[in-house]
Order: sequence, then structure tokens, then C-alpha cells
Amino acid sequence: MGKRQKDNNSNQRDEPFLNQPKVGTNKGGKCSACGRLLLLLFPILGCACIIGVEYLLLTRLGLTVYETSVSQALADYEPNLEILVMIFFGATFMIITTICRDIQINVYHRRKRSESSCIKILNFIAALANISAYVGFCLLALFPTDAESESVRNIHQVGSYVYFALSGLYGVLHTLLLCQQEQYPLASKIVCTILPLGTVACSIIYAVKQDEGYEYEWMTVALYAMFVGLMPILFLVDPADDEIRDFFCCRRGQKRVPTTTSSQGGRSEQELNGKCPCENMSKKTDERVDGWTYDQVIRSSFEMLVRSSKSKLSGGRKDK
Repeated sequence: MGKRQKDNNSNQRDEPFLNQPKVGTNKGGKCSACGRLLLLLFPILGCACIIGVEYLLLTRLGLTVYETSVSQALADYEPNLEILVMIFFGATFMIITTICRDIQINVYHRRKRSESSCIKILNFIAALANISAYVGFCLLALFPTDAESESVRNIHQVGSYVYFALSGLYGVLHTLLLCQQEQYPLASKIVCTILPLGTVACSIIYAVKQDEGYEYEWMTVALYAMFVGLMPILFLVDPADDEIRDFFCCRRGQKRVPTTTSSQGGRSEQELNGKCPCENMSKKTDERVDGWTYDQVIRSSFEMLVRSSKSKLSGGRKDK
């Protein structure tokens, strides 16, 4: 046992990242599995809601993407509450996905010890841009473009500009941040780069053509939703669910109780056992050391002690 502990300590000195959670190896209980499932569902649900809005607008109104803009279709659709509910749910899922992706990027650079002020600022600006973009999308849906009040029409225009400008900004910044992460395969990087660049291109073409390029506005909204909807690929490779759960459970920044063994690198007993912090810890009698339960270890030690005592007593009698 002493030799094994010495080898572990030497390995940890040789590998500085051994004490850090490895990419894609987060372990946990049922709570962790449910959290990881939600992490994968949020972007998919958000993408489905936004594309579903476009589908309802075109099918219910009997229009094509060449005939009208998204803004005008939102104003003409009745009942408007049905569309607004889908947009608000979709925007909420997109915002949650953005926050999770922001945490994931920070965790990656913390593990690799490649944190820098530039990366943190770019990551923060990107997250803020995407959140603001979907707030702007909610504004352009909530305030119709053909309203009688000029202030309402102005709010709609502001929401439209915010959405199209900041969504493109997020796509570009996310591409830059993604290129800094080495754990993702090249194919996923290419896909997550082509979609935001296509979104920016369609947005620019629509800004130039205006009324003659309605189809590019529809394509911008769809491509951008698909871009965020593909983020489960990134979460599958590196879920970072422990840090994300701590953030949403308001436990971010809290120190976990370290174990007494120095070779465990200050990691908590729950982390070492691969269990979720919100689950009850199992009893000491159920834990194992080299395949032995604590009861078996104690019983074996007691038997050895009794045997040694008997052998000493018998040896003393023989001497006499």
C-alpha cells in the first residue's frame, strides 16, 4: 500500500492535470444524468421552437419566403399569443444554452491553464451578444411593425437591428473561441463555423437588398437557430455538467470539502466516488478499499489481532 501511494504521488507530480477533471469524463449519479440530458435538450428545443415559428407563419398564412418578411408575417399572424409563447420559450432555451456554453469555454481554459484576459472578455462579449440578440427577437415579435404608434414601430426596428447585428457578432466570436479548443474533432468545428458564417452572409445580403431579399431574412433566422441547435455536439464531447449545475444551483465559487489524503489532490469525497453532490452519500460499510468493504477489513484485522495474541500466549507457555 505504501509503495502504491508513493507511485500515485509521483504520477501526480509528473502530470499536473491529473487533479483536474478530464475532458468528457464527468461522472455522477442520477442527478448528473438528468442534468446532462437537459443540457443536450435545451439547444434542440430552442432550435425547434424558432424553426417551428417560421413553419407556422408560412403554412397558416399561406405565404412563401419570397412574398413577405418575418416581421410582417408576425404582425399578420392570428392568434398572436400562440406565436409569442413559442418565441419566448425558444428564446429562453437559447439563452440558457448560451450561458452553458460560456461556462463550458471558461472551464476548458481553466483545466488547460490557458486562461487569459482576452479569452474571458471575448467569451463574455459573445455570451452577452447572443442573449441580447434573442431579447431583440422577442421585442420584434412583441411589438408589430404595422402598429399605429410610432414608438412601437421604433421598438420593433431596434429589436430587429439588435437581433441581426448581435447574432452575427456571436457567430464570429464563437468561431474564434471554438478554434482555441483542441478537444473537438475537425468535422464539428467545420460545421459550427460554416453555419454562423452563412448566417452573417445572409444577414448582409438582406440588409443590402431589403424588400427584394425577404428569403435571406428567413434563412438568417433558420440558420442561426440551427447553429445553436447543433451545440449538443459540443456538450457531448465536454459536458462540464458539474460546473454548470453549480452555477444554476447558486453554488458557484463555493469550495468543496477536501479529503484528508493529500494524494487525492484536494478533491472532495463525492468527486472521487463519482457521485452527485445532491445525492446522499452511501454508508461507510458499503464503500470498498481494494475490493474489500470496511466491515471485511475490520473483521479481518480483528481476527489477525486475536491470532497474534494467541500465538504469543502459547509461545510464552512453551518457554515456561
